[in-house]
Amino acid sequence: MIVPLPDLYDVPWLDLSHAYGPAKDTPHLLQQLASINAQASEEAIGWLTASLDHQGMLCDATVAALPFVIRIAANSVAVNRAGVIDFLFGVTISANDIIQSFAIRYERDPAQAEADRAHAVNTREALLPHVKLFQTWQTDDDPAVVEAATHLVDELINAPPPPPPSPPCPKCGKPLRTVKSQQCFLCGADWHA
Repeated sequence: MIVPLPDLYDVPWLDLSHAYGPAKDTPHLLQQLASINAQASEEAIGWLTASLDHQGMLCDATVAALPFVIRIAANSVAVNRAGVIDFLFGVTISANDIIQSFAIRYERDPAQAEADRAHAVNTREALLPHVKLFQTWQTDDDPAVVEAATHLVDELINAPPPPPPSPPCPKCGKPLRTVKSQQCFLCGADWHA
């Protein structure tokens, strides 16, 4: 391992989940990501993306893995730094998309939408304190690192604000589809102000 991760096993990975169940394989993938072997690092990015940012869905293991991924990306001797930063960029895009599409997701499955939004908010909260670090990567000697860092910083800083919460339906008390249409998510009540 080229980037030391001494506290990796302090995280209760078996109690966390990712797209395929318990996140028991995540520490191994993070070690692989931190290794000197470029092929192993590239494969780890693929598996981490598949499990921690699966089709744009985040999980509690995503948030737990971020400090390690950031530490690996911050190490100038890490292989495939641009790929690691691209992974952070992808996670950021997913978090922003989940927050922006909360109303639509709530309509399909309210409990899952709430959990997804919590993971997305926690992901952004884990990344935002590191913006200044990410900005230093924009002056790296490696053009691929500069490009990846620029995308990451732009997505974190320039993300649109979350839409305002919908008022409750006067009929069932659940959030409305939109304020403008005044249509309820769950009961379908439609009225005009």
